[in-house]
Amino acid sequence: KSKFAILRTLDEYFNNIMPKNKIKAFYDKHSPISYLSPTFPPCLVISGKIDKLHEQSLNFVSQLEQHKLEYETLFFEQNRIDALHGFLNFINSKTSQTAYDNIIDFFKKHIK
Repeated sequence: KSKFAILRTLDEYFNNIMPKNKIKAFYDKHSPISYLSPTFPPCLVISGKIDKLHEQSLNFVSQLEQHKLEYETLFFEQNRIDALHGFLNFINSKTSQTAYDNIIDFFKKHIK
């Protein structure tokens, strides 16, 4: 069981609509970690350390490192209260603007 309420809610939901022996395969199918390979594209991982799901970003980065894949991170410090989950939706915040600037730079670097 996850310590994050949203993930527990999703687990409960899937436990109610799917056979138990199909849930792991479902999660694996929809997780980017399942598709890591030498041809996986470069990644930009953005998260706020204040986000309760930040640990998911760290786990993903760990997997990218283990597979020796190219990635960049932008992790906003714990005191950035405007870096809560979904902060990109608040386009007028400084955190959101910084993130979008990084996204544009990332695309310019990797899309030719």
